[in-house]
Amino acid sequence: MAKFRLMVLIVLVALVYFPLDGYSGDHEILRMISEGGDPIAQNTLGSLYFKGLDGVPVDYAEAAKWFSLSAEQGYDDSQFMLGIMYDQGRGIPVNHEKAVEWLNKAAAKGHYGAQGYLGRVYLNGTGTIQPNPFRAIYLLEKAAGQGKPDDQFLVAVVYCFGRHGVPENYVKAYSWSSIAAAQGHRHARDIINYLKTVMTPNQIAESQKEADVIWKRLQEKLN
Repeated sequence: MAKFRLMVLIVLVALVYFPLDGYSGDHEILRMISEGGDPIAQNTLGSLYFKGLDGVPVDYAEAAKWFSLSAEQGYDDSQFMLGIMYDQGRGIPVNHEKAVEWLNKAAAKGHYGAQGYLGRVYLNGTGTIQPNPFRAIYLLEKAAGQGKPDDQFLVAVVYCFGRHGVPENYVKAYSWSSIAAAQGHRHARDIINYLKTVMTPNQIAESQKEADVIWKRLQEKLN
């Protein structure tokens, strides 16, 4: 296994600095390592087929195959991608239950993409999956806490207007919009300006303290 891991690293470096021209030798090496069962290589191969990178044609069915093999071994990036493919029916039949199952597995490992995507699924509901506002806001706050301005802004909007069954909470809305604004989200300042017209000075002070705590925690994660 250690030898396989070393080969994967070599191939990944080669893919970054020496892009493939069609089905080159590097691609065949990657396939060989994937067939040997390495989840990182399988995820990389799945990504090439999913995105059509470096001369590899887009093939969602092939991407789903490799993501599935990797996901079964617990690789969170593949679990996330497989969840998306089941949700959108790319290369495999739509199956919202399986989508949620795989997204939950990745989200439980702290995958911010899965947390954000699944939070949106629970916010609106999809197919046979009913809306679950409390699960939605929990996951969205988890994703937002990992530094993604779009998720931070969405959390702020949901709390600001009490959307999708989530109780209105101006303090949290102000805190998250402040964090999003600090990271350059172009619409976050609009939420802040609105909240200043409906919040008391004490509420604003409380939200600023909460934002300071979140910001400090975020900086610790990023540094």
